[in-house]
Amino acid sequence: MRRFRPRLPSFLAGDRRRQAIAAASALLVVGASIGAVILTIGGSSGSSKAVSSVATPASTAVAPAPTPSPTAPPTEPTLLDGVLVYPDQLQEMQARLPLAVMVDNL
Repeated sequence: MRRFRPRLPSFLAGDRRRQAIAAASALLVVGASIGAVILTIGGSSGSSKAVSSVATPASTAVAPAPTPSPTAPPTEPTLLDGVLVYPDQLQEMQARLPLAVMVDNL
């Protein structure tokens, strides 16, 4: 029975010119596949840029929204867990009745 031996190494073994041609063709195939991927990715983002550049004329400028004034942070701690709340929220919480009772096992 004859063993399978790849012919490519023996084809390239002694000839520098064949080795150079094989290396150049491999680089060409890899470069072409990378170029195709870049064109595919770049083509999808390029079409969205063309659509967005046509959108608004200069005469319909929109005024920027005014920035809201910052509110003061909550300052009052709750009695149960110490979470900081606003004074009016604390008054509402203190007016409510307790919802649960915990009894220790000891």
